[in-house]
Amino acid sequence: MYCAISGEVPMEPVVSRKTGHLFEKRLIEKALQASDNQCPVTGEELKPEDLLPVACDLAQRPRPLSATSLPAMMAMFQNEWDDLVVESHATAPIACHTAGVEPRAVPARRRVPGYSKIDEGTR
Repeated sequence: MYCAISGEVPMEPVVSRKTGHLFEKRLIEKALQASDNQCPVTGEELKPEDLLPVACDLAQRPRPLSATSLPAMMAMFQNEWDDLVVESHATAPIACHTAGVEPRAVPARRRVPGYSKIDEGTR
């Protein structure tokens, strides 16, 4: 059971009476408002009243498709880490200003002994 819009397992699934497609309720409601009540998959007229809730047990959600292999999971974790670092970098000056503290400069990278010799030898 995957949402026809996001491709993810819906938290609050609904199915269309007219097209039979499964959607995440909040996504299809936004899509219908933005497209003047047209189905985002087929383009047919679709009203919020045409959506039926699906009763299912969501005690344990399955993993998203992107987390089914080790390389995909590593890429997903790297993307999350990158987002966290960017967010931390963007909010640090605001937090320092609020606390009345000067932001710290990022220290320069330290040279590893012997690293430059190895680097010069490979050029």
